[in-house]
Amino acid sequence: MDKRLANVSVDDAVQQLWREHIRTLNSSVKQLGREISSLKNEISERDSIVQNTSFQTKNVEHLAQAGVADLRGRIVRCDTSIAQIAHDLRSAASTYQLDNERLKQALESNSSKNTDLEKMVNDLNKRIDQLTSEQEGRMEVYKGTNSLQMEAIDSRT
Repeated sequence: MDKRLANVSVDDAVQQLWREHIRTLNSSVKQLGREISSLKNEISERDSIVQNTSFQTKNVEHLAQAGVADLRGRIVRCDTSIAQIAHDLRSAASTYQLDNERLKQALESNSSKNTDLEKMVNDLNKRIDQLTSEQEGRMEVYKGTNSLQMEAIDSRT
């Protein structure tokens, strides 16, 4: 009986140890379950943050690309405008040179014509002076002739 009692008590002690061991294991498993759940939540939060950051990064990249594309478009328009203005400026300079040459030619031509006209006016003034002198001489002759004729008419009367 002592042996049985000793066996029963050993069996009870072993069962007690098993129960304690199972409780410890259950407690450890529950603790591990809570830690795993907590880690899952942390991983889920981190994944959410990573996804949100990735989305925002893509959004910023898209906006930056759109901004760069817009700036490139503006640069192209500015370059086109600059090229057009440069072309217009060269054209205006060329036209200015041609107009300036034409003006110089016209001034030279007008100066030459003016000199010719002045010479013609001087020649005409000389001719007019000559004709005036001749007419004045004839007038003097007619006055003299008229005086003589008037005297002759007066003497007949």
